[in-house]
Amino acid sequence: QHHLALSMHVFMHTSPFEPNFHSASDLVQLPYPTDDTREIVKLARATAARLYQPGHAFLKAGVGLVNICDRKHHQFDMLHPGQTERADQLMTVIDSINRAQGKGSVFMASQGTSAPWYMRQQFRSPEYTTQWAELPVAHCHTLPCS
Repeated sequence: QHHLALSMHVFMHTSPFEPNFHSASDLVQLPYPTDDTREIVKLARATAARLYQPGHAFLKAGVGLVNICDRKHHQFDMLHPGQTERADQLMTVIDSINRAQGKGSVFMASQGTSAPWYMRQQFRSPEYTTQWAELPVAHCHTLPCS
């Protein structure tokens, strides 16, 4: 989408209904504004490893990119030019392959090749403002004239 992330939020927590509730989170500044998935995954994994505490049954964990800016309006630092042109080209190639071959055709190896879990979505909000298939259907029945 031609945007760069400047920071990320990493969080994890146990069930708030359990007696040993534990929550940890951190807002991490990226070394430079980037859309390089490799850099984002590397920093997210390092942050999660630092936040993780053994002995807890974590119920939820996540990573969110925050402080996002439009690539064409961002002014880079003179001392650190930001992400390399090679990284830009690689991310462009990955995006174009995933667009042509389907989402997830090319992915980071750290994701693994099988997804043993699935996100629970039974309480997900409808997406009728962005998905044609989720538009509500209205049925109109006509009554006979008397």
